[in-house]
Amino acid sequence: MTENFRVAGLNLSAIHSLPGSPFEKLVGFAPFRVKENPEKVHLLYDMTYSLEDLESERLAAEELKPVYKFHFEDEDIFCRFYVAPDESRYWFEMEDEVGGKLHFFEAHFEEKTLVVRCNWQENRNYPMLRFSLWMAFSIACTFNSAIAIHSSCIVWNSSGKAALFLGESGTGKSTHTRLYNEVFGAEAVHLLNDDCPIIKAESDGSVRVYGSPWSGKTPCYRNEDYALAGLCRLSQAPENKIHTLGILPAFQAIYPSCPPALTRNEIFKDKICAILSIVLSDIPVYHLECLPDGDAARLSARWIFEGREA
Repeated sequence: MTENFRVAGLNLSAIHSLPGSPFEKLVGFAPFRVKENPEKVHLLYDMTYSLEDLESERLAAEELKPVYKFHFEDEDIFCRFYVAPDESRYWFEMEDEVGGKLHFFEAHFEEKTLVVRCNWQENRNYPMLRFSLWMAFSIACTFNSAIAIHSSCIVWNSSGKAALFLGESGTGKSTHTRLYNEVFGAEAVHLLNDDCPIIKAESDGSVRVYGSPWSGKTPCYRNEDYALAGLCRLSQAPENKIHTLGILPAFQAIYPSCPPALTRNEIFKDKICAILSIVLSDIPVYHLECLPDGDAARLSARWIFEGREA
């Protein structure tokens, strides 16, 4: 069975041979489902392989030093990402602490389609499936002028524009966008995504932000897109202050929120930097030092959405 989804203008086709749909348990994907088969597939995610089928690929990966390895703490999953020396293949593996089946994928491009072969059908770990799909989609994004940004995204309804709030874990991204709803109300603003919106440099030169099936602990999965009004890096402070960043500080504010596994590889780093260059040529970036209060939301709204630097 092939199931089709469209996220940020990119087509994802998932192949499995199960009697039911695994995506019924991945609630965030339902709004992005499409019935028709797309003419062009950007990501083909095939779950029908076994680990035995992929053994030679797994051994090839393990001969390399991982580009990035990390602990996905929310699910107690250990992850490793590898890239072939000639950049022709990508490998990603996940294992949990309780000794479950290893999840492994091999990915490569066939023309302009990222083809992923993985053993999820024998693994059946749903958190691994969600995160593996995110990893594969993040790779496909960078080849299509898009980046998955770790942030919380609010939409100013009357303008049809959105803003991304970025920062380290615990700095208050979700709190700040929640304050927008409390201060301005649901008629004025709404949350687009609370963890992983997608920013995309469009072919017409504009920059837009898209909702995605990945929204962290907040179930906000909107298949919507908006012009990007601005990005804002948050830091905790004893008072509320905001200022516009120059090009270099702006880049330094955004880059840490790009997928970390990809920013540690030169090819992906170059692609991400090229996309950010387009974004920074047109979109303002701010630094908000703030308290977790309504005045902080009012201040950032004046600068980002109302164009009043006061």
